[in-house]
Amino acid sequence: MKIGIIGGTFDPLHVSHINIASKAKKQFDLEQIWFMLSPNPPHKNSETVNSFEVRFEMLNIGLRDNCSFIPCDYEYKNGYRYTADTLTFLKKDYPDNEFYFIIGSDSLMNIESWYHPEIIFSCYTVLVAARNDGSMKNINAKITSLKEKYDCNIEVIFVEATDISSSEIRMHLSEHKDEIPNQIYKYIKEHNLYQNTNQVKRMNPAEILEDLKKELNPHRYEHTIGVANTAKKMAEALGENPNTAYLAGILHDCAKCIPDEEKVKLCKDNNIEITDMEMKNQFLLHSKAGAVLARNKYGINDDDVLSAITFHTTGKPNMTLLEKIIFSADYIEPSRNQAPNLDYLRKIAYSDIDLTVYTILRDTLNYLKSKGNSTDNIDVNTCKAYEFYKNVIENR
Repeated sequence: MKIGIIGGTFDPLHVSHINIASKAKKQFDLEQIWFMLSPNPPHKNSETVNSFEVRFEMLNIGLRDNCSFIPCDYEYKNGYRYTADTLTFLKKDYPDNEFYFIIGSDSLMNIESWYHPEIIFSCYTVLVAARNDGSMKNINAKITSLKEKYDCNIEVIFVEATDISSSEIRMHLSEHKDEIPNQIYKYIKEHNLYQNTNQVKRMNPAEILEDLKKELNPHRYEHTIGVANTAKKMAEALGENPNTAYLAGILHDCAKCIPDEEKVKLCKDNNIEITDMEMKNQFLLHSKAGAVLARNKYGINDDDVLSAITFHTTGKPNMTLLEKIIFSADYIEPSRNQAPNLDYLRKIAYSDIDLTVYTILRDTLNYLKSKGNSTDNIDVNTCKAYEFYKNVIENR
């Protein structure tokens, strides 16, 4: 039996998930699509994600009218943490099936930073859901590179462009009711899911920029525009949603110009951990405080955007594509002129994001150490990120 595997949090399942599965099934003559529900997604805040049981019930409800779409709790039952482990044992447990692993184009661009990507490529044909737009040039280049390196089989599923996300549906349910199966919408309403009595009205980018003109000094505002525009262009080239990248870009420094004591208060009031190093260098808290402001003031509840804001200064190991774009755009945007290797970085940022991130981390650490900073006075995430991406570059 030919089976497609599509994984996710599915909180909730929406039409984009179903559309991708339908296109994959038809294009590659798959007999079934298994919707592999992630039990504890590592990139999500567990407080913002419904329980596995609730999400699995919604998945069952949303897929019950299509007998070839199967809700799958395999990962939950077996306690697997990494995709490579899940797919390895799935193949062993079902040796007579031919499996296809379905991912989005953003995951494809980031897949070499996953845990043992060579295992995924050795066991499965990878199907990439991609928009047939300007980003295809970079996606095709990535596919060619991966095929040469891993001797793997990668095919493209062409899907219609959509900007909808589960986080957007959760925050604005009534506006997006037509983008989720009707029975799931009824379940959500009956069980009062995604209710937030303190919900802040979501500002659009123009409204945010108007406010930031008052909150930031002219230099910081110019930098913000530069980061947003650079991030958008990078997203278009690398296969990320350019609107999401632009939004994260305009918000990344939204807390930069508030007093340090207010940054500390924002973090403490919202139960955000402050390390000893951050208390000694409170200006670094503008990233964490910025994520708080983005949520509480500007009404942004996209976890990926908030995480990109949080780590845009320090970086961290195994960043998402959006996180890497904002981290890099902050460093290379046009008004920056002091950092080393800027011409080189601006040249490779649109085609080799991992090398860009690694080079920035290396140069940043070299600069900090040249100024007499000890390891204890450098953010631990930056050090860990450097070691992670050094390993990625050396082993690719």
